[in-house]
Amino acid sequence: MDTSQAEVIKKCRDDLQKERIVKSILSGIAVGFAVMFVIAFITWIFEFKGLWLSIGLGVAATVGAFWLFYCFVFELTDMAVMQRIDRAGLDERMVTMYELQGDNSYMARRQREDATTAFDAAVKKSGGQLIKIRISALMICIASVVCGFALAMSVVTGLSDYGVIPTLGALCGDGSFGGVGGVGSVPTYTITYEAGGVENAGKVNSLDTVTVKVKKGGSSSVRASTVDDNNFYIAKWVDQTGAEYAADSPVFVVDNVQRSMTYTAIFEAYDDPEDKGFGFFFDPSKKDDNNDNDRPDSPEDPSDDISEPDINQPIPSPGADGGATEPGNTIIDGNTQYEENYSYWYNLAMDMMANGTEGYPPELVAMLEAYFGTL
Repeated sequence: MDTSQAEVIKKCRDDLQKERIVKSILSGIAVGFAVMFVIAFITWIFEFKGLWLSIGLGVAATVGAFWLFYCFVFELTDMAVMQRIDRAGLDERMVTMYELQGDNSYMARRQREDATTAFDAAVKKSGGQLIKIRISALMICIASVVCGFALAMSVVTGLSDYGVIPTLGALCGDGSFGGVGGVGSVPTYTITYEAGGVENAGKVNSLDTVTVKVKKGGSSSVRASTVDDNNFYIAKWVDQTGAEYAADSPVFVVDNVQRSMTYTAIFEAYDDPEDKGFGFFFDPSKKDDNNDNDRPDSPEDPSDDISEPDINQPIPSPGADGGATEPGNTIIDGNTQYEENYSYWYNLAMDMMANGTEGYPPELVAMLEAYFGTL
């Protein structure tokens, strides 16, 4: 075979190599995105955050499937090239010539001459493009459909992971796969409470993270606590959208649940260690301080109108007769005598009575009313 014929065969091989790559890519996409769809669907059913898991496994399966198809299924050999050339009208002449290579018998030489003549005629007839790249329309359709379904399912499980839409279990009515509920039943959402801010400064219900199931329109609550009341306090609560909620009480309540949400209790350290656990949001004297201990902003906070009590005015102490020095009259840390802080709480109670109790925690109001009502 002369040089020109060898160049044509080389061009045919290059064209088949391109076809091989395209077919391997389409096959890899079909397999990989099918895996992505299955993983995303399963994690959506079982309420597992599987967006990145499905994407990761889908990409890995796509690469692996591409390599397997490229190396084994669409393997390109010399015989495969000759067979493809024969389809251009050479009637297996190229395959026979390839099988008889090295044979110098009379029949072999005649066969090569016949194959060469037929090859030249086929090249001339095709205009030099003896082989055209052919990709099955079915292969393209399968890859496209699987890819579309996988991407759609990934979007669904992603939105479910971030609480935008309910899980399949929630749609079924009881928040778990296989539950009874069906059409018209109340969906159930997942509420997650976390501890944040200063590391290891506090927990929710004695745990780092608490997850509960709440039906649509229902409510949920959790208690947050610091690990050291003398050094840390609950500054605020923040949800996954960035909205902030004032920490007016250790108990945080979520009403009218409409979707899955995550709430994080933000713990911070006191600027002054001598605060000894007094919550900053109970102290009207600090309402104008512009520092990290301010109460989180809330629309039209009524506590902003509270006047400061005169804590410097002498007030008779209930321990003036000496009883406050007894061991049983200690507060806060077991060593502080309650007479040392009595004036503060007395003035705070007087301020409430004079200006109203709106804006103060209900628990504090009830405690002070009950206590001073006995005096």
